[in-house]
Amino acid sequence: VELTKKNYRLAKELSELRVRHREECKNVTRLTMENMNLASRCREAISHVAMLKKELVNYQKRAKEEIRLQREQTQRMASNLSAEVSRLSRSFSDDNQSSVSSPDKKSEME
Repeated sequence: VELTKKNYRLAKELSELRVRHREECKNVTRLTMENMNLASRCREAISHVAMLKKELVNYQKRAKEEIRLQREQTQRMASNLSAEVSRLSRSFSDDNQSSVSSPDKKSEME
């Protein structure tokens, strides 16, 4: 009788262990699938970040080039303006000197 009780108890424990093992296997499978899903999403995110980083580098290069071109254009415009101011200033002072030095020429021109 004692042996039968022990046998019954061990059989019941074995059955419970099998059920627990089955549940643990299901959990492991579920967790493995979740892990694979997360790994896939991480790879996608890393890939997306790499693409965005390349876009940012390209944007920064374009912005830097545009700024350089704007500076060159501004310098050219300033240089041209300065040259024009100098030319007009010389022209103005030449006109003033010729009218001051020979007022007769002015009246002859009229």
